[in-house]
Amino acid sequence: MALVTICVTAIGTLIIERVARKIYSEIKERYEARIEDRKNGFAYGKYLDNIAYAYGMKRKFFEPDKEFRARILEQIRGI
Repeated sequence: MALVTICVTAIGTLIIERVARKIYSEIKERYEARIEDRKNGFAYGKYLDNIAYAYGMKRKFFEPDKEFRARILEQIRGI
């Protein structure tokens, strides 16, 4: 009975160790990729800020166009 307990414990330990190594290597890989991205000057937050800025500029650029179209439509309807 003791031998069975020892074998089950050993197998369980090996499985847990293998899973832990896999998780650790995955985390390490992601961390290294993130560090590499930072070294290359790419930061995700900065990327999102640039997208938000571009979207805001697009809205500012096309807003007068919408107002112009609205005035033209009002003039057409008024005729």
